[in-house]
Amino acid sequence: MTDTIQAIIDAIKRQEHHNAENLCWAALKKQPNSPELNKWLAISLLQQKKYEGGVTAFLKTLPEKKDDFDVINNLAFAYRHLEDYENAIKYLDKAENINPNQYAVTINRAQIFFNLKNFDKALELAKLCFELIKNVPAGNYASYNTLRNLYIEIQLARNEVDEATNIMREELNKKFDAKVFYNLSNAAPEKVDEKIKEQAQNFALDKNEFFINRSAAFLGLGRICEKEKKYQYAFEHYSIGNKIKAEKLRFKPFLAQEKIKENIKYFNKNSYKKMYKNFDEKYLERGSNIIFVVGNPRSGTTLVESILGSSDKINSAGELNALVRMAPQSFNNITSEEIKRIGDDYLRIIKNFDNDGFNDFVIDKMPANIYQVGLIKICFPSAKIICLNRRFLDNAWSIFTQLYLGNIPYSSSLFNLGVELANVEALKKVWLSQNDNKNFLLVDYEEIVSDPKKYAKEIYSFIGIEDTYDEEKRKTFSSRTASKTQVKKDIYTSSVSRSKDYDVFLDEFQQSFDNQNKYWNKYLKEENIQ
Repeated sequence: MTDTIQAIIDAIKRQEHHNAENLCWAALKKQPNSPELNKWLAISLLQQKKYEGGVTAFLKTLPEKKDDFDVINNLAFAYRHLEDYENAIKYLDKAENINPNQYAVTINRAQIFFNLKNFDKALELAKLCFELIKNVPAGNYASYNTLRNLYIEIQLARNEVDEATNIMREELNKKFDAKVFYNLSNAAPEKVDEKIKEQAQNFALDKNEFFINRSAAFLGLGRICEKEKKYQYAFEHYSIGNKIKAEKLRFKPFLAQEKIKENIKYFNKNSYKKMYKNFDEKYLERGSNIIFVVGNPRSGTTLVESILGSSDKINSAGELNALVRMAPQSFNNITSEEIKRIGDDYLRIIKNFDNDGFNDFVIDKMPANIYQVGLIKICFPSAKIICLNRRFLDNAWSIFTQLYLGNIPYSSSLFNLGVELANVEALKKVWLSQNDNKNFLLVDYEEIVSDPKKYAKEIYSFIGIEDTYDEEKRKTFSSRTASKTQVKKDIYTSSVSRSKDYDVFLDEFQQSFDNQNKYWNKYLKEENIQ
């Protein structure tokens, strides 16, 4: 057994995490209840971002490992990534009792408070982390870069934009960091001087650097060129940055078609009524305090979130992965018990954001929930859903310029963007055709920015609240998305037709989008969905 455990540990040290996982599974066939094997299985799973499996494995180590700091703290870490902050905090408290004043516990807490939008507490803990990290032995997983980036995010959220961007520039002057450069280029491109720009150019061209970092450097340079109105050069840099990503991501653009067809097959007016019959009448009120903001990324979802969040009656949970993660692979033969469990689990997670009942509504602004509207309607019949429209070329171009990775894998190819944006258009038609209870609202980004007060009133009315829109209050709203600095500015129409200087380069997107739209229009007509 000792040799097996050592082989697993050695594999993890070599960052061969899948190999380590396989070694654990093989050993667990002989000793399925071994706390030690389950511990190392959990650690190997966490390294692969398989957080649910990590939680399951860690829980199997208890109660034998209840005083093992690594088990308890990593369990909290896994729960944090599953957005289960209640359990994360519970296990952080246990870890603190086992071994007080540890960096690993404190940064976990700081990140939780940041996610819960308690920015002052997050700042206090982040400052403490700068002291605690000095005591962390070399070779541990503690990362100064992770802490620095969290601190910058917190200051941006607190509207301390100058301090945050000055820190970025200072860090770049000490040592070039591609992701810091990318963030500074987007947040304050005017603070990028020629020295930093030259470092970025040299870094981007070095094929020995990690692909994500090279991509970040190219995309940041694209933003600088765009700021300088050098649109040809900007397009070239954006394209190279995305090509570097695309070669690694290997995205298959047509897989989403099958998911959409399954949505169309399963979710319809009859299936909703059939499922509702399994519950009492009160079930139809379920989700009445939830607002989902959906659509494409970069379509104005953050702007709508900030308009809603400017009301004291509404709090935002940001972009939760919870519903995307909880959605079953298939809805064939799904039971009412499973639907209720999904709903209960989601409500428990979102309860962290209702400020002990102070807010009447909570926002989930995950754009990808456009694929989950059918599940939302079954789990939360009274939830409100706001879906964004934006000029397609603007929307595609805005996505193409961002450093999205596995979360939005289609972002790296104009062809893939055409397919995906057409897929979302098809979904909008499906959900609108089922909008009997009028809980699905489609709004145009261009119209909102042209008259924010008018459309804020319309959105408030849709939600069912009486409130007065306050633009200054809206600008204090904080978001963790790619629009985090943009949302704090005045609402201008300059982002409308942003792609106009690049439309000449976007034929590949337009052709892909048009072809996929024709495909869906034909399919929806055959399915009697107009």
